[in-house]
This record gives sequence, C-alpha cells and structure tokens, in this order.
Amino acid sequence: MALCKCGCGAEAPPGKEYLHGHWLKRQTNLNKQEAEVSNLGEETKRPIWGEFGAHGTPIFAGLVSEDYLAKFQSLSSALEIYDQMRRSDATVQSILLVWELPILSTKFFVRPASDSLEDKEAAAYIEWNLFHGMTHTFPEFLRMALGKFWAGFSWFEKVFEEDGPRVKWRKLAVRLQNTLSKWELDETGGPKGAWQQAWRPDEICYTPVYIPIEKLLLFINRKEGGNLQGMSCLRAAYKHWLIKDKLYRLEAISLERDAVGIPVMRLPRRATAAEKAQAKDIVTSLRRDEKAGVTIPDDWNLFLLGGGGGQARGTTRGAGRGGGQANFRATIDHHDLMIAKSMLAQFLNLPGATYGSYALSTDQSTLLLQALNYEADYFCHICSRHAFQQLCHWNWPKLKNYPLLDHHPISPKNIRIAAQAWALLSRAGLMTPSPETEKFVRETLGFPPLEAAIEKDRFSEYNKPEEPDWEEVNFPESNSFEPPEQTLSTDASTAPEQLSFWEPEEVYDLGEEE
Repeated sequence: MALCKCGCGAEAPPGKEYLHGHWLKRQTNLNKQEAEVSNLGEETKRPIWGEFGAHGTPIFAGLVSEDYLAKFQSLSSALEIYDQMRRSDATVQSILLVWELPILSTKFFVRPASDSLEDKEAAAYIEWNLFHGMTHTFPEFLRMALGKFWAGFSWFEKVFEEDGPRVKWRKLAVRLQNTLSKWELDETGGPKGAWQQAWRPDEICYTPVYIPIEKLLLFINRKEGGNLQGMSCLRAAYKHWLIKDKLYRLEAISLERDAVGIPVMRLPRRATAAEKAQAKDIVTSLRRDEKAGVTIPDDWNLFLLGGGGGQARGTTRGAGRGGGQANFRATIDHHDLMIAKSMLAQFLNLPGATYGSYALSTDQSTLLLQALNYEADYFCHICSRHAFQQLCHWNWPKLKNYPLLDHHPISPKNIRIAAQAWALLSRAGLMTPSPETEKFVRETLGFPPLEAAIEKDRFSEYNKPEEPDWEEVNFPESNSFEPPEQTLSTDASTAPEQLSFWEPEEVYDLGEEE
C-alpha cells in the first residue's frame, strides 16, 4: 500500500493518495511555505554589500566543538592529550623539531613598501622594534608562535608603550593555549575578543580577563570556517600514537614475563585460606632483580612457566614451559611511520628501515621544505597584517602602504649545487655580478659580509658611466670654430653678460711676435 502524500507517514487507503482530511493539511503546509518565501523576499531587501550568512562552525559557550571524538571537543582535554604526545613520544618530539628548527634558523627582515623616505623610515623603525626594541627577543616570540603546530593555535597580547613622539611594542606577550576560557563573537561569528583564565601572581589567584581583538595577535594552524582554535598537526597521528603506546606497554610486560616466567604455586589439598592468600601474594609480587627470591614450605611447589632460565620444582598437569615473546616490533614500526607520514616527515624513518634511498629521502624532504616555506610566509603575513599596520597607523597616519615582514627561502645549503647554478647563469648572461648579488650569495651560504673598500674596488668596473661610441660621432670637416650668431643689445650695461658665453682659452699678443 502507498503512503499518504501529505508526509505523515501513514498508509493511504487503497486507490487513494491521501488519508481523509490530509489533503487539506498538505495544502495548508504549502500555503505556509509560500508565505515564508514571500516574507523572506521582503527581509532580504538589504544592502548587497552586507553579510547575510555565517561561517557555520559550531561554537558553543565560546569554544569550538566540531570534532567527532568527545575528548577533542573540549579544548582543555585536547590540549592535555597533545601535550602528553609531544612530551612522551620521541617520534612526535623529533617531528615537531623538524618543523620548527628550519623556520627558527632562517633570517627574517622588514621590507619597505617603496623607496620613499617615509616608507623606509617606517620599515626601519618597525624592524628595530621587532628585533631589538622589546623586552624579549624575536626568536623567543617566533618559537612560541610556532606552538600552533602541536596545539592548533597560538595567541599573544600586544603590549604598547610610548617611545617619545611614537608608540612601540613593549612586548608581544604570549598567552598559553590552556588559559583560553572562551571567545567573544559578533553577530556573524567573527571574533570580538577572548576571555583568559590564568594564574596572576599579583593577585595570587585565577582571574578572568577580557582581551579585545585589537590587542590580540592570533596564529591559527589550518583554520577552517570560523574555527579560531585551528587543527593540531598531531590530530591525525593520535590513533597511531595511542596504539603504539599500548603496544610498548604490552612489549614491556611481555619482556618481563619472558624473563621471569609466569609463577604458579601448587598447594596441598588441605591448605587453609590464609595459606592460599599467602601463596597468591607470592606469585603476584614475584619480580626478577638482584634481590629476587622466595621462601616456601616443603609441601609447596613453585613453577615458572615460560621463563628464560632456572629449573622448576616439580611438574604441573598439562602445563609446560612455553610461550615466548610476542613480536611487537613490526607493528610498532608501522604506527611510528604513520605518525611521521601524517606530518610529511616520513624520511626520518628511512635510516632505520630496510627500504628507501638518498633520492627518495631528498624528494620527501623537498615536499616538507615547501610546507615550511608556506608556514613562514603565513607567519610574515599575520605579523604584517595585524601588527605592522596597526603600529604604522598610529605613528604615520598618512601612510598609504605598509612595510612587510619577509624571510629568506628555507632550503638546504648545498654549496656545490648552488655554485654550479650560479656559474651557469653567469656564463649565460642571465645574472650580472653586482654588490647585491654577492651579498645574497654570502648570506645564503653563511659567509661573512664583504668589506666596503673591497666591494668598491671589485665592482668599480660595473659602476662606471657609459662612454659614447666614438665611431658614431660625426666631427666637422673644418677645425675652425665659429661662435653662434647672437644679436647684441645696444645697452652697454648688459653687453658683458651677453658676451660671457664664449671666451678664448689663451690670448696671444701677435704684435710682439712681429
């Protein structure tokens, strides 16, 4: 039988499409839908440049909870797991160092927006403030910003102070991820600020503090929609880390049981409850070390099943020496490789693996270097957009273009390949030697800078002005020089000025020679 077409889910009578009276119910629902659509058309008569929708990320009580596992829906629980992973697992720790150290070792600098004097002044001041003018060093700030890799995000509070007629950063103060209480959002889901619940030494208590978005500097790892907490690089590795951690525990238990064996105690038939409890304590607390030993009565028999050495006293029915250590190593290595692969660092497992080559390792590390260049670009973009522009707006209100933070490319320093490339480019005429070129080469290879006097002598021939091609100059046939015609004024006061344009180099007295 067919179901009623009104959507109630009941079966319609034979030969009918609706239950009795349900046709009217369906028509009423259609009329309501048409009215809602017409009303929607009236409501959408707003300026087209306004924001109509929302990002769609579920944020409840000011925190993001979009993960399918409940333990990762809570920020505090997720950070506790990620912190345990990075502190307890050698592979996770090495991968995080592989991601952080190349970015920490590259050189950052501030690039002016143009060659104008004001743009260069703004860039020089911000570069001094960022690298030398704060209470902490720039590498410390960069290292804490890269904490977004394991936590998903990192956030800082911009602390300002007066510097004469200007305003500068006193520090970009880090705010630990686990001190975030909740986000304050606007009507479309954008951030207005954040609440922090942190320990304050001056008040000797945990105090909630609201920080507006204008004072925040936020770095988010793999942001999706309105997720301000990002996604940790360790999220995809959690399953493999959990299995590997349990396998390590089982392997340790297996090694201990293989070395000691499973103790079995045979008691007399008329053993009392106290004797049984004593025997249970003996077999459960037996360990093998330099002071291992046990004493038992004469009518008790102790057996070690599966042990690595020693002789058992007596025999047991159906029980023999057996077992053996389970082979956990292959499974542990598999999950170890999956952890590295989830963060593009699988080449770390090649030295200890039975496969792979130098070429394969080079290809895989090249992909990682591309990802690190992107992460360094992202760091520069956030600083330029949300820190530099704000400071320039206060100090140089009429500035139209703002300085940018930039970095040298992150790449392995292979001197032989770089030298061959530069030689080929120079020979082909695609790269001309210049002070800027040598400066870049020396910085790339880590060489000391060239002295100014040597640099001037070395590149003097490239700085010479262009000389005219004398073959193309047409000289007059006659050697005589005729001054151009000029109409002289009869005014005696202006006559010397009119004749001053031409004077003979030497004056000869022809009368004396005659």
